[in-house]
Amino acid sequence: SDAVLLEAGIQRAYCLLAASDSDSGNTYIVLTAKALNPRLFVVARAGQAASATPMLRAGADRVISPYSIGGRRMALSALQPLMVDFIDTLATGRHGEQILAELEASEESGLAGMTIEGCFQTCPGATVLAVQKASGTTQVGPRGTTVLELGDRLIVLGDEAELEALRPTPPAEPAEEATPERV
Repeated sequence: SDAVLLEAGIQRAYCLLAASDSDSGNTYIVLTAKALNPRLFVVARAGQAASATPMLRAGADRVISPYSIGGRRMALSALQPLMVDFIDTLATGRHGEQILAELEASEESGLAGMTIEGCFQTCPGATVLAVQKASGTTQVGPRGTTVLELGDRLIVLGDEAELEALRPTPPAEPAEEATPERV
């Protein structure tokens, strides 16, 4: 309900996972959440393939079918087991000091307008695996001469400390003055 989502802080939220076991319930959650926060990024679970379209119409940004994913994974495990193991390794996020990270070419990051090669001079061990252009097209294994545009998103494998230096730091919230009630 609206009240539950508002109490949970939906208006301040960045994303929402609608993961109940009811497709109609998830569609309603998506519709309600998007009405309360149109900028919200919503990922919804669909048990039936036919439920994906109504969820997308309701405002879901992504619809995930665990059965479809499971079936593809089983087939890949049988046909290309090393690739599945590699994807699992990447998905865990940490590989020694290496991490898989998603970066955005935004005004805050300073990456927009630069080439990939120029952006990563301070990260010599980083590998840009893909760039999703603001238009929605994805370049896998982009060249170093690729110019990043505002809104482009990168998937990078690299040293955690080096990659963190490329992330914009959020603005500090103003400090609240201490009052006798808070001391």
